[in-house]
Amino acid sequence: MGRRLGTDAKVPEHAEVANAVGAVVGRVALAVEGTVTSPAPGVFIAHLPDGPRRFADQGEALSALSDALDAEATARAQAAGAAEVELHRTSDRREAEVEGSPMFVEARLRVTAQGRARLATQ
Repeated sequence: MGRRLGTDAKVPEHAEVANAVGAVVGRVALAVEGTVTSPAPGVFIAHLPDGPRRFADQGEALSALSDALDAEATARAQAAGAAEVELHRTSDRREAEVEGSPMFVEARLRVTAQGRARLATQ
């Protein structure tokens, strides 16, 4: 190849295992998102992976969504080859001011599951 390109071709020592380094340090990362909305006062809808579910308490709706997203992200990352999974969560809460008081509109949750890829065993 080097002769054809008019240059020297240098193959580093141990080139046959160079891709193994990428496999060792590579990570699997998958993210899932969901929302909790409030279509009316005292009504909170958690939009779960298996469908929407109604709650009378905002905290319960957020907790149910968080638990469902944790499980979904973990399952997806493990299916993609992650051995041990770490979860990272972010949220964005939106409120509106109605007659001088804050009113919950929605919260968006994002859970990212990541972990080192499982190594093949013999």
